[in-house]
Amino acid sequence: SAPLAPNTGAPDLSSFREEMLADPSKLMRVARGSPAIVDGQFVGFRIQPGSRRKLFRKLGFRPNDIITEVNGIVLDDMSKGAMIIGELSQASSLSVKVKRGNQEISIDHSF
Repeated sequence: SAPLAPNTGAPDLSSFREEMLADPSKLMRVARGSPAIVDGQFVGFRIQPGSRRKLFRKLGFRPNDIITEVNGIVLDDMSKGAMIIGELSQASSLSVKVKRGNQEISIDHSF
């Protein structure tokens, strides 16, 4: 496995990605998602930190962020959560669009 990244730099996502692909429930240790509904429409997943709060913060997320897109997959339907796990198994990077308050924020990481 890859050495751990120093605390000052970006998190080492390659080892986390391997863990997540082997057991997708590990993702819940970083962030728990619940459907975000606005005006009766599903707009993404509202996230809260899981037990791995440090990694949650290092990834650039904040409590109550709404993830609206992952690697080009727009989260306009709850069933797309499973598509994302499949996409991440092939991806070399992670690109997440987040709605934080009235702002759209992009969070990008390499594996």
